[in-house]
Amino acid sequence: MNTLLCVLSCLLTLAISSPSPTWFDLTFSAEWDAFKQEYNKTYESDEVENLRKFIFAENKKEIDDHNELYARGFTTYSKSVNQFTDLLKIEFAAQYFGYNSSTSREDNKSSNSSLDSSDYDYDNYHEFTPDLEVPSSVDWRKAHVVTRVKDQGRCGSCWAFSATGTSAKCKFNKKDFKVKLKGYHIIPADENSLRDAVATIGPISVAINGYGIMDYSQGIYDNPNCDGQKLNHAMLLIGYGIEKDIPYWLVKNSWGAQWGEKGYIRMRRNRNNLCGIASAASHPVIQQTSEEEEEEE
Repeated sequence: MNTLLCVLSCLLTLAISSPSPTWFDLTFSAEWDAFKQEYNKTYESDEVENLRKFIFAENKKEIDDHNELYARGFTTYSKSVNQFTDLLKIEFAAQYFGYNSSTSREDNKSSNSSLDSSDYDYDNYHEFTPDLEVPSSVDWRKAHVVTRVKDQGRCGSCWAFSATGTSAKCKFNKKDFKVKLKGYHIIPADENSLRDAVATIGPISVAINGYGIMDYSQGIYDNPNCDGQKLNHAMLLIGYGIEKDIPYWLVKNSWGAQWGEKGYIRMRRNRNNLCGIASAASHPVIQQTSEEEEEEE
């Protein structure tokens, strides 16, 4: 946090002492005004607004450069201005990434993460047969088991939106059951097992390195520089598919429906565990609650 404050202080000094670059004045002023209006942005002083304008300009230029590559077919996803474009990457990470755990299964047992590691079943992984037949595509939204996209805000609580709550109301064969959360089963850390799990079990909690997705807009995210060993953001995997011969994961985020593809991101599948998506996957284990337990609650 001290590093972040130092960076912001230096940028604020630069924004105040230096005139805005000509390319910003000519190209970005109208877009800056539109950005503030669309996302209801207000700032406590002219100095702070100048800082945010400076950051916006830098981020917008990066977005435009990337989208030029996208238009020429050199990348499979586009970026766009969104509610985060006036934030530094490091600032964004401090506010919106809440997952803090090692990709190592053994380290997870004693990690001081937001989720209690004692609730995870580390010795009884799900085993999937190599010849298991699963659909070529899955989208659990079509089965009406995925809730609407929510916005976690700036509290860094992505893990809470990815994980299942301690109790839930489930429907099965048109009957309602009161259930409670017993713990979590770990999915083996490979993409074939993850595909089988989401096809046969349902939505799966996953964690990724999210540093590159702040300004994701649409398409299949594929970033070869994404370090899958540094997991920092929890999400919900709800399916998979193939588009133009490119396999992808369908993932629900918690940054609101304005972000990405109406709150979702498609990530390249079978790309050496891109961003570590298969490294810390799990699903909840639920148990039907007895009438006695319901009365105790």
